Amino acid sequence: MKNLMMGLDLSLKRTGFAMGWTHEQEPFAIRSLQSNPRQEPLDRISGHVDFVVNQVMMFENEFDNLVLVVESPFLVQNVRARGAHYVYWLHGAVRHQLWVKHRPTIFEVAVPTLKKFATGNGKADKSDMIAASKMDLNDDQADAYWLFRYGSWLWSQD
Repeated sequence: MKNLMMGLDLSLKRTGFAMGWTHEQEPFAIRSLQSNPRQEPLDRISGHVDFVVNQVMMFENEFDNLVLVVESPFLVQNVRARGAHYVYWLHGAVRHQLWVKHRPTIFEVAVPTLKKFATGNGKADKSDMIAASKMDLNDDQADAYWLFRYGSWLWSQD
């Protein structure tokens, strides 16, 4: 049985993903999608959902199960925080579109847990996450890479 794993760093500005097989430690693809900041938030959500779904569709005939590893959406203390609700919508839309066809297993990872896994420090910043990857990645790709690696580690614990 072949399981396709995706580490997804979902954002309205730039979504990063790392994709590979659950039995491997390293992803075979790391990419990101930059949004046009002039687009309306709902159009950006639609573009990011299409991007993620299309990446999965390229490998549709090569896997039996889909595994998603995502950062837990942050809790916003101030409900009026600019655009925070759109991030929740993006998470829900991606999950729904993939759920309809593939019924993925989903692992949610708290941001401090991911940072500690990647760097040994739960309060690490973006530059630390990038440096720990030892690759030439942007912020979102580095997060997606570490989400993939964390998911691979979790999967191997069974």
